Amino acid sequence: MPRAALLLACLAAALGGCEPTCPPVPVALPGSAADLPWRAGGSSTIDAALDGAAAAALLDTGFSQSALGPGAPAGLDAAAVTVALGAASAGPLPMQISFLLPPQIGVVIGGEVLYQLPLELDARARITRVLPQWQAPSGQGAPMDVWVTGRCRGGDPSQGPLGPHLMVVAAALDGQPLRMGIDTGADATLIRTSLFESLGPRARLDGIPAASGFAGTFSASATRAISLCVGAASSPGALLMAGAPVDSELDRVSRVALRSGAPLDGLLGWTFLREFSASLAERGADGQRSLVLSRYDTQDHWVRELVGIGVALSADPAGQKIAAFFSTSPARDAGLLAGDVITQVNGAPVGEALPHFPAGTAISLDVLRGAAPLSFSVQVEDLLPDP
Repeated sequence: MPRAALLLACLAAALGGCEPTCPPVPVALPGSAADLPWRAGGSSTIDAALDGAAAAALLDTGFSQSALGPGAPAGLDAAAVTVALGAASAGPLPMQISFLLPPQIGVVIGGEVLYQLPLELDARARITRVLPQWQAPSGQGAPMDVWVTGRCRGGDPSQGPLGPHLMVVAAALDGQPLRMGIDTGADATLIRTSLFESLGPRARLDGIPAASGFAGTFSASATRAISLCVGAASSPGALLMAGAPVDSELDRVSRVALRSGAPLDGLLGWTFLREFSASLAERGADGQRSLVLSRYDTQDHWVRELVGIGVALSADPAGQKIAAFFSTSPARDAGLLAGDVITQVNGAPVGEALPHFPAGTAISLDVLRGAAPLSFSVQVEDLLPDP
């Protein structure tokens, strides 16, 4: 199921956007700043309650309308769900049902709620903080366009859903100006394939399995920016990913929401945001928002991605099965084949993922090829070096 496509009654031609002309989703801010710790293994995924029942909630500014996922409690009325986010709450509000979300996600809280909440995102402390009130503009950060619909659903599914509610910032990729949507539900920063292909000579990696709430699983390509900038905030070597389903989603959002002005060029995800303390809590009297990014003094809270042996894995009763190889793959070069099952790494049984090793490390792999046990030595590499 794609993210819901919705008509907008107000469009912004310049930075700032406009407020909805229909009643927004009811939200209640906390009496004091409320810290929402992230769950293990997820960015901006927290513990929430749906009509009083516990559920994992993904806070996703890039998702146009809140939706129930496979992990939602049974018996909810999707036409009117109340969500508790710590001491903050939203609803009752209507929700879609999405089967493309990960199985553990009970609900994705989308833009029609999050654009109303003053948020601070701290990837190093792994918390999202909801503030009790909006902050006055500080003069820092990048101003945001925020588009919201003037069409009300009113609880009637036949009227269509509420979004998209988009937060759009001006950015620059290797000096080229872009318009990027802020997507706290995206692990990676995503760009159009045409933009990806237009970048100068640099390393790229193909055949990467990717998953999204709007397209399901697809094969992506990756490269790195020389510099990705939002306002004064810059990330050298930021990971960028592209794929045909990303293009389709950006086309849809641009067609529906950005019918005036330049189309959306990409979605700003955690491979950029993780390097900064990010505030979405500033709003002027006219409703204009700012994204304030403060770079962390250390960057030891994340591990460089795409350092490994170049394989896509799937679960197997005996370990982890090699489903495919990336375009650069030390494992394939060492003689492993698709279908081999990795049972041990350096003599230790394999869990849900291969352990992380720094580039240049030689590791031993015990595998099963059919019923035959084999052993291989493979060197871990940085599969996608900086340009």
